[in-house]
Amino acid sequence: MNNKNVTMWTLTLGLLLALSFTVGCNKSVDSGKKPKSVAVSYDGKAAYSNNGIKWRMTMLPEDDIYWSSVCYGDGKFVAVASFIAAAYSEDGINWFETILPKDTWRSICYGGGKFVAMI
Repeated sequence: MNNKNVTMWTLTLGLLLALSFTVGCNKSVDSGKKPKSVAVSYDGKAAYSNNGIKWRMTMLPEDDIYWSSVCYGDGKFVAVASFIAAAYSEDGINWFETILPKDTWRSICYGGGKFVAMI
């Protein structure tokens, strides 16, 4: 698995919607069933795409917290929210909640074998 080519972009559309896109996962995601790109929205929605053109929607475990970032590494996508929540997914479709230490988490990235969440 080559995770060095994973890049995270954040795109803000107006004041209402913030999406975090994970781009370049196609070299790390082997299975044709796994999406190559995932985006999360502030209100608990996630979108996934195998080709970056056609997108499908799914839901994160919580929809009443502000999801702010998503990244890919070590065979899974991880998303963080503004409070203590995080979620992980191996396919970008089915998400499972986990807990972070209490703080306002804004971004997450992967490198050197570790996920790093930032405030």
